[in-house]
Amino acid sequence: MKRIFIILSILTVVAASCIKDRVSPASNVVIDPGTRVLLHYWNFNSSTNLLSVNFTADTAITDTPKIVIPPSTAVPDAYDQYTPGTVFNAKLTDTGVIGGALRVRNPSTYMILNIPTTGYKSPILTIAAMRSNSGAQTSTVSYTTDGINYSSLIGAGIDLTAAADTTWISTNVFSYDFTGLAGVDNNPKFAVKISFVGVSSATSGNDRFDNITVNAYKN
Repeated sequence: MKRIFIILSILTVVAASCIKDRVSPASNVVIDPGTRVLLHYWNFNSSTNLLSVNFTADTAITDTPKIVIPPSTAVPDAYDQYTPGTVFNAKLTDTGVIGGALRVRNPSTYMILNIPTTGYKSPILTIAAMRSNSGAQTSTVSYTTDGINYSSLIGAGIDLTAAADTTWISTNVFSYDFTGLAGVDNNPKFAVKISFVGVSSATSGNDRFDNITVNAYKN
């Protein structure tokens, strides 16, 4: 009986460890995607694509990934292109190229990354970020598998409390691992919402994002 109890205890600890490992919080150390392929990629170097409504990814392997930013009272626009961008997390032929970036102006509240995983699994999202002096200092990260209801990604967020600068820094590249989360794999409706916290109600101030990537395994 004692032996059975010990075995059950060990199995419980192992199971708990596996569940914990399924949700990786944002980290200042970029998560290595391993052999995952580059599924979606935004470099924001094209102002034409950037300023279109629901602009699509610069690189996409499956479906049509898009970024949606709701209208706001920001002047002149809710978002636009910011230069210079960064080489941090740049991919393909963009390595070493300093192009543009996405600037989301106050008082925007969130942006949604529609990143379908049709035919793929275990996605990892990575983002380079920066803010102006009046930009949102932190953001929360949530995800949806039905396009309607969102769940918080445990322990994850974007912390820019020490990043009010005009210089991109390597420690402000954030990764999120969605491996093992129910409904994420092979899902055309998978999306991630970045919600800005402490956004000023003024028309000045913004947050900037560049080289957004999604890596995943082929199913």
